[in-house]
Amino acid sequence: MSSKTVFKILITVALIVIGSWIVWYFWSVDTVESVAILPFYLTVLCMVYVGLQISKRLIFKSQNWWDWLYYLGLISVMLPAYMITQENVGIYSFMTDYGTLFLIIPALMDGWENTKGK
Repeated sequence: MSSKTVFKILITVALIVIGSWIVWYFWSVDTVESVAILPFYLTVLCMVYVGLQISKRLIFKSQNWWDWLYYLGLISVMLPAYMITQENVGIYSFMTDYGTLFLIIPALMDGWENTKGK
């Protein structure tokens, strides 16, 4: 196995782990304060996730149609922080719960692509 393939697998695993950690946070909270005021470690995880995505694109020079799906996940993390109120907490809680799954989907698709035979 080439070093490029191993590096691609490591990035994919890191994206799945970080995305899962972010999803777990939003699935475990449901208050206005916990969605509007994100912990510092979650902000760092989001920045690391974006950095890995950018690095993956620069290193491997290939883009698939699912590589853009993680933007939906990032929007579902950022938008509720600015727009959530006590009246619409249900809508934005739903948005964060299911929207953050789009952080994991591109990494799973990359993993599927890595396992397919050439």
